[in-house]
Amino acid sequence: MSLNTRVAMFVLLALLAVVLVVGSILIYLMLIYEPAQIHAQATATAGATNATTSAVHARSAVSPSANATATVLAEATSSIAGTQIALESVYNQATGGTPALNDSLRAQSKNNWDEVQSSQASCSFAKGMYDSTTTSGYFRSCMAEATNFGNLAYQVEMNVVSGHSGGLVLRATANTSGYYFRLSTDGTVLAEKLVINAQGNNTTSTSLFAGRSAAANMGNNQFNTITVIMRGSGMYMYINRQYAFHTSDSSYTSGLIGVFADSDASSSEILFRNAQVWKL
Repeated sequence: MSLNTRVAMFVLLALLAVVLVVGSILIYLMLIYEPAQIHAQATATAGATNATTSAVHARSAVSPSANATATVLAEATSSIAGTQIALESVYNQATGGTPALNDSLRAQSKNNWDEVQSSQASCSFAKGMYDSTTTSGYFRSCMAEATNFGNLAYQVEMNVVSGHSGGLVLRATANTSGYYFRLSTDGTVLAEKLVINAQGNNTTSTSLFAGRSAAANMGNNQFNTITVIMRGSGMYMYINRQYAFHTSDSSYTSGLIGVFADSDASSSEILFRNAQVWKL
């Protein structure tokens, strides 16, 4: 091997090493450090909230085979969100089959979605979609009362007409305790566990994750497809079919699905359409 060839190989190897180091640093910052910092800030500000009813709560803070899907989920979890290919495989495996629930949300169905009105909030069918509204300082969960799912992929298209935030409810109990996955108009994503007492007059919120999704369509009057995949204690959230985050909790194993509208200083109206569930 000539001297020039050896020098060229040395330079190539050195450049490859630099690329690997820089790439590793960027992956760490995007997937580990920044979400962890945001999560720590959200956890520090999370607190208990008081509920006015079992469904309207005051806000003081904010199929493919089951074995194949389980394997993909395990592989992605074991590698700190895994590679991009693994994360795409989680979504594709979970949503690749025939949905067990496929509801356009244009009108009432056998899934028995809540239809209620109060001075603080409402759940109704309007504008050819499912409409959840709240006044300032409240959030409203709107449940599909005839559902019961454990391991699943749950996907809905959401449009924040006014206000800032809405999302999906999974594995909820009869008094709407369960897991809440929220998307805001600034791209913020949150996962919370809500525990509501039997009387429905006290709610405790535990933050499971807080971060941001670059895949979100920002602002009002924008549709976003929200997907949450749950198997065992593992939870994956996707925005517009792109990975947002992974977290875990084992408090609830099965229950109702639903949607919710959240408000802060202003009232909110959230429209939902095309709810789908795949059993895993």
